[in-house]
Amino acid sequence: MKLSVTGDIHGDVFLLFGMTESMSDEEMLFVAGDFGMFWYDTKICQEKMLIINDILENKNSYIVFVDGNHDNHRFLNSQEVSDFYGAKSHKLMTRIIHIMRGEILRIDDIKIFCFGGAYSVDRFWRVKNETYFEEELPNQEEYDNGIMNLKRNNMKVDYILTHTCPRSLVEKLGARHNVAEEEKLQNFIQWVIDNVEYKMHYFGHWHKDKKINEEEIVIFNYVRDMVSGEVTKKFSRLC
Repeated sequence: MKLSVTGDIHGDVFLLFGMTESMSDEEMLFVAGDFGMFWYDTKICQEKMLIINDILENKNSYIVFVDGNHDNHRFLNSQEVSDFYGAKSHKLMTRIIHIMRGEILRIDDIKIFCFGGAYSVDRFWRVKNETYFEEELPNQEEYDNGIMNLKRNNMKVDYILTHTCPRSLVEKLGARHNVAEEEKLQNFIQWVIDNVEYKMHYFGHWHKDKKINEEEIVIFNYVRDMVSGEVTKKFSRLC
């Protein structure tokens, strides 16, 4: 299975359709949060997603995402929990999968630690429980789940996928998400990268594409090969 990763989709169906069409057979495309496909009318969204899911079925491929802050957490958390490559997940479609916070996928010999969530700095114009949700930030049970799963794997994984970044990178990335409400999550991710043996960490949220160092990559418009880190495609976002 080929493993790829990209950044925030923000509910752009046309963008997602183009990405899906460009995927190869037996490819798993990971989205680093803000998938944003199940917002206002989830029934209409599911009808659109069926078309994308059919394309993925024909390719024997998957779209897999961690949640960001711009996702419908109430909808996601209402879905039945199922197993996906050893990780607790929400199977929104047969080929569109949400990975729950603190879970580790095991794909062949590759382990991927997933931890979604972030804080919406644009809450001032959003409506609580309609266009933003308190569940966008992790609770203690989710932090504990991540720690437990990492310890079970001897604090060693291959790749880390989150939405926001570790605390040490906030100033380098700019003031956009340098807010007190997100510090606990950023500090947790900092603890993860400081204590876990890993190869690369991919994250979105900042609307940038940059390889910060050999391990830390912020992603937005690019699609990268998860294993090599090389850019394979570019899909420009409108926001």
